[in-house]
Amino acid sequence: MRIYKSPQVRADEKRFEFEFSGEVIVATFDGIEDTFDFTEFPDGEVDYSMIETVLEYNPILKATKVDGILSVELLNFISEDATEEEKFPEWEEI
Repeated sequence: MRIYKSPQVRADEKRFEFEFSGEVIVATFDGIEDTFDFTEFPDGEVDYSMIETVLEYNPILKATKVDGILSVELLNFISEDATEEEKFPEWEEI
């Protein structure tokens, strides 16, 4: 799986925490956890409107699978004084 943490500046300290296992993403925000399982997802693009979550914000911005390789763009809240790496992330192989 490939992930991209799309930075969005947020004034308070609330941030997403992510855990990855295979094609499963566990996202935690403000003490609430939700699991997103893309294991059975076929090649193509996920319809964003079909992704449900119990979290205040949906952390999945986009998910596509091409030739069996899953790529997911995640919402990533950062502070105004975030590092250059946080402000300008690159795709990561998980």
